[in-house]
Parts: sequence; structure tokens; C-alpha cells
Amino acid sequence: FPEFRDRLLLAFTAGKEAFLDAGQVPPTVRDYLTKIQLHGNAYGKSIKKSMEGLDDADDFKDHTYLLFTDDVGNFDPRGQEIVMYVVSLLQKAGISFGVIKGELNTDANDVKAMGETPLFEELAAKNIEILNKNNVKQIITLSPHSFNALKNDYPALGGQYQVFHYTQ
Repeated sequence: FPEFRDRLLLAFTAGKEAFLDAGQVPPTVRDYLTKIQLHGNAYGKSIKKSMEGLDDADDFKDHTYLLFTDDVGNFDPRGQEIVMYVVSLLQKAGISFGVIKGELNTDANDVKAMGETPLFEELAAKNIEILNKNNVKQIITLSPHSFNALKNDYPALGGQYQVFHYTQ
């Protein structure tokens, strides 16, 4: 069954890639991908402004875990609220963690799922470069999508990390 599932997923991805290559995507998908391509996130905001107001979290240096907040945690008001709760929870649990502010792009899980593999690889490569430069070994994610991309897709591109969802 896993082999059939994998072949089916590859076929769907190839079909989505063909639609993208032919320019036959809905305007909302086109606009979503354009924002990500131009800004590194689905909100169309500067990465430098990510995690503004998250003063309670330390920079990653000298910590065991990186807290990877992704787009929702960086730019969405409700997502930012969740980040603050998770930060508080991790601090109370005595977990050594930090964040990398203003550098990381979206995890690009959704980009890959939409069939835009080259854009996924470009964004992942930039993130991997930053993560490796900061000597990140262990990552805590907020999003199951981030968890999937970092755990299952990044290793093939040179991103070898131990990845945990914050609920773990």
C-alpha cells in the first residue's frame, strides 16, 4: 500500500506541476505563490518584520532547540498569540530554546503541495543555509505543515534536523 500511495502522490504532484507550467491556476493560487516568491511568506510582508513583538523569546544562540514559527506565527495576529502561549509553556517547562528573527522564509510545505517544486526547493535551500549557519540540530514547530516539510522534505536538500511538533 505505501508504494501505491507514493506513486499516486507523485502523479498528483506531476499533474499540479503541469497546470502551473501551463499557467492554468486560479488567480488566488497565483497570487499566493507570487507573494511567497517575492517576500518569502504568504502574507506578502518583509521577513525582517517577522516575529515583531516576540520579545520574550531569546535569539537561538546557545540554545538546544529552535522554535520554528513559520508564517502564521510570524504575521497572523491569532498565530502570534499562539506563539506567545507556546513560548510561555516552553519557558515554564525549562526547555532551552530560541528563535531566529527576521531571516527564515516560509517552510514552503504548501508550495510543494501545490506543485511548485522549484520554488519549494529555492525557499527550503535558503532556510537550510540559515539553519545550518546557526548550527541548528533540533527544531520545535508550531505547524504540522512545518513539521512535515522540515522532517520529511528538507533532509533530501541537506537539512538534517531532529524535528518535533510542540505538542510532543
